[in-house]
Amino acid sequence: MCNRTEAIPGEHGSCEKLGRTFTITISRELTEYETEHVLLHEWAHMLSWRPHHPLSGDHGPDWGVWFALVWRSYYGTQ
Repeated sequence: MCNRTEAIPGEHGSCEKLGRTFTITISRELTEYETEHVLLHEWAHMLSWRPHHPLSGDHGPDWGVWFALVWRSYYGTQ
């Protein structure tokens, strides 16, 4: 599920997990390019999520690998 909100204080987006469902929320105040970038950023958080795993930090190495894969997949670059 992806939501667009008026504004997220101090943030452009977020990814939250409740049970087996993830919710990605993105600020409405962003440009189209910024929205795409935030969506890919939060999608990488969703893909890298693993409970109690040492590499699942906010922007750790595991997240970085997923972000690169998502970015390349979306923009079609190698």
